[in-house]
Amino acid sequence: MNRDEIIQVNDSKVEAVQCEEWGGTVHIKSLSGRERRTLEIDISKDAKSDGPAIARVVCMCLCDDKGTALFAYPQDIDVLETKSITVLQRIFSAALKLNAFTKKDVDELAGN
Repeated sequence: MNRDEIIQVNDSKVEAVQCEEWGGTVHIKSLSGRERRTLEIDISKDAKSDGPAIARVVCMCLCDDKGTALFAYPQDIDVLETKSITVLQRIFSAALKLNAFTKKDVDELAGN
């Protein structure tokens, strides 16, 4: 492949997550390298102040079935923090898996 072919490939993924508490299925997207870096920087900063890592990941990853973001990052983090932690944790776990966050990545971001 050449440079232009690589740039034009749509390599993002969208996966469904069951959320009966919210009335059915939601979707999450894979992050771009830039989005992942932004998230890692923001979570690392928040780790020092016990910030909302789960809500940050959910906010950045929730999308429609075509991959269009449902929430504005970081403006809607506070809104998502008002939702059930059970649902947020389920989406968070699915987003970590989809985006290849390892336990080591999560520990490092949390400052452990």
